[in-house]
Amino acid sequence: MDNNEESPSARLPETEALNPADFPDNTILAGMVGSTAYGLTTSSSDVDTLGAYVAPTEKVLGLSGHTYTTNTIVFSAPQPDGAFHELGKYCTLALKANPTILELLFLPDYVYCSKVGAELVSLRTKFLSSVAVVNAYGG
Repeated sequence: MDNNEESPSARLPETEALNPADFPDNTILAGMVGSTAYGLTTSSSDVDTLGAYVAPTEKVLGLSGHTYTTNTIVFSAPQPDGAFHELGKYCTLALKANPTILELLFLPDYVYCSKVGAELVSLRTKFLSSVAVVNAYGG
């Protein structure tokens, strides 16, 4: 399956967002999070993009054995804000019910959603557990 096959449901607001051409290679899912996602922007709001990408095979498999990737690619000024987590790290954070991470799986629209990204979204409820949610939100 090609990770970059797009099945977009994009609806970009008329604000300055991170350019999809700047997304990491092998991005599978990207969306605008925070106030922009819910139409709650103010004149001082910025546009935050959150996404997940798949690390190249040679980074995680090889003769040296399995390598766990924990990479995050962060964009900041002068570009609009954005963070893209490698899929292994993204899933680890999602399984801990990290609210910032989980937001991406429950957005109404996506800037980019590949077939693999859509599969990840379809599994969103599998990342939720009462214990993880209490730990994440209840401290």
